[in-house]
Amino acid sequence: MSKRLAPMELMVGNRKGRLLRVYLAAPYSHKNAAIQLSRVEQINIAAMTLVEAGFAVFSPISHSHPIASTRPSTKDDHKMWLEQDDEFMAWADALVILTLPGYEESEGVKYEKEWFELQHLPITYMSMESIYTLEQTLRNARERLDYYA
Repeated sequence: MSKRLAPMELMVGNRKGRLLRVYLAAPYSHKNAAIQLSRVEQINIAAMTLVEAGFAVFSPISHSHPIASTRPSTKDDHKMWLEQDDEFMAWADALVILTLPGYEESEGVKYEKEWFELQHLPITYMSMESIYTLEQTLRNARERLDYYA
């Protein structure tokens, strides 16, 4: 079983002189296009916040959504996208699951979680609330640093 980590625990540990590589999983597909687009926007906010926190982040949805839009016929080719994702999961040190509504039912998130569990790699769950809290904490820290600069 993989080790479960609190979000801030991901920041600790042996990084081998490099940024900790995080794979960001979240639900994507939805029959309502507005909900799907909202998910993409929230995932992008989460990915950027994690980047600002000092992680190297791969977000398959942030990466693949705009690419798939150039070839709508590939949008539902789950096998092709999972093959792409497998390569980035192998690159990652840890999995962050963004707990948007539907994450527990998402076949993609289930697949990604199972993959990380089989590799005995850390998994943590983050809500949008925790992402916004991290974002505000980073903003406050930058303001304090600017004040003392």
